[in-house]
Amino acid sequence: MDPSKVEAIRSWPSPSSITEVIRVSEWSSSAQSAFESLKENLSSAPILALPNFDMLFEFECDASGVGIGAMLVQGKRPMYSFVSKHKDGTSNVDVDALSRRYSLLSIMEARVLGFSFIKELYEVDPDFDPILNCSPAEFKRDYVEQDGFLFKGSRLCILKYSIRELLIREAHECGLAGHFGINNTFEILNEHFYWPCMDKDVKAVINRCATCFQAKSAFHKGLYTPLPVPNQPWEDLSMDFIVALPRTQRGKDSIMVVVDRAHNYSTGKSPFEICYGANPLTPIDSIPFAIEPKASVEAVSKAKEMKKLYEQVKAKTEKTNQQYKAKANQHRKQSTFIPSNLVWIHLRNERFTAKRKNKLMPRAEGPFKLLEKDGDNAYKVELPGDSVVSSTFNVGDLMPYLEDDNLENLRSSSFLEGEDDAGENVTNNITSTSSNDVTPKL
Repeated sequence: MDPSKVEAIRSWPSPSSITEVIRVSEWSSSAQSAFESLKENLSSAPILALPNFDMLFEFECDASGVGIGAMLVQGKRPMYSFVSKHKDGTSNVDVDALSRRYSLLSIMEARVLGFSFIKELYEVDPDFDPILNCSPAEFKRDYVEQDGFLFKGSRLCILKYSIRELLIREAHECGLAGHFGINNTFEILNEHFYWPCMDKDVKAVINRCATCFQAKSAFHKGLYTPLPVPNQPWEDLSMDFIVALPRTQRGKDSIMVVVDRAHNYSTGKSPFEICYGANPLTPIDSIPFAIEPKASVEAVSKAKEMKKLYEQVKAKTEKTNQQYKAKANQHRKQSTFIPSNLVWIHLRNERFTAKRKNKLMPRAEGPFKLLEKDGDNAYKVELPGDSVVSSTFNVGDLMPYLEDDNLENLRSSSFLEGEDDAGENVTNNITSTSSNDVTPKL
């Protein structure tokens, strides 16, 4: 102890006035005795007692910005004191990796029932058996064995059993703000665990997550498929209404628009020329007149020219469609489904306004049964009887439903005593999913 500080405490004078004795009207002999005892204790260094291993030990600690101070206490008497200072991982690699491994093992043994069985199954695991049987030089280069467990660096090697899926789900669903995506889930797992093809397993498990489908569903474009090109004008018409316009003097507020698809292509010719064979020279040429039927050599020749013009327009339109199709489908994939399979339905705002009132409401519903294919890019879906929307959906609104039949007993069966879990590898559980025995939801 610092002698100057000890002397300052020993020479501290006794209170001599009422202002120096707060809330005490009289400085008695007992107060003086207590004051002297306090000075003695503050100025005397504590004597460390010998430990008694038949008694309980207590560990008292405190921390500051540079280190941790601690004291081992028994019977309210100090046994030993020390200061622990932090040393970063880059300058303490061996000890840091060792502490990480011990910490990880203690956490896993506390939270996963039957976790200790892992060490007994490494030799029969298809992923890690070859590593255990390789040469010592190759083994020590990347792997280390600690307490019977296999580590790659500071990451614990996980066997090819259902515990992999358990860990994936724990990492995926642990976010307070919602479920993590594929990349974030992989990064969380990859920091502490290792097994081959971890990224593929993470993607396969998350693709079966119903919560993610309902919260993150979005329209995905299928292949662009152009409509058939009409052979001649007025063969294929489209009709629509423009409504809610300012009313005219006669009270009209809507317009019906009719479009001939044969005239609605970029062919380099005007719709009038495609229809009549020549562009009008004057406005009066566009006015139809009553024509008496009669035979004409010029009419036959004109009809042949018109037919040839239609063929040219159709050929150019088909070429333009193919060019646009090739460009539009460069980064798209074909979406195909099998009738009777189950699917999720994306709830578009404009189609399901009542179910998309706010952004927190589900964006998808399902599963629903597919009835039949309707064209190249649409399917008919079996909807509930009270549904007020069309049962035909574009492939961009449909997503395959993968039944999550391994979820209920996953936490309790990651390792079962007396059972053979070796056949339940996560890859098989992920890929062999069934979607035929689920009742469609309303």
